[in-house]
Amino acid sequence: MIERETSRLGLPYLRIRLEDVDGRLDEVAKFLGIKEGLNPRPPANLKLMYRARPALDRFLTPELTTMAKRYGY
Repeated sequence: MIERETSRLGLPYLRIRLEDVDGRLDEVAKFLGIKEGLNPRPPANLKLMYRARPALDRFLTPELTTMAKRYGY
């Protein structure tokens, strides 16, 4: 929806995966017009007893699968 609306309205946007933010902070700062560099923070999982869960591909429609691949997942 964001891509469609920004394109329709002619607005700039920066598509970035959350996992890639720390590695692209200079690009994000430039996009936002921030002259000073941004400093990454070390990752922290604040959930107690967190267990990673596998994604269930059977719930992904072909459209979602195509979009996920386009976004690098």
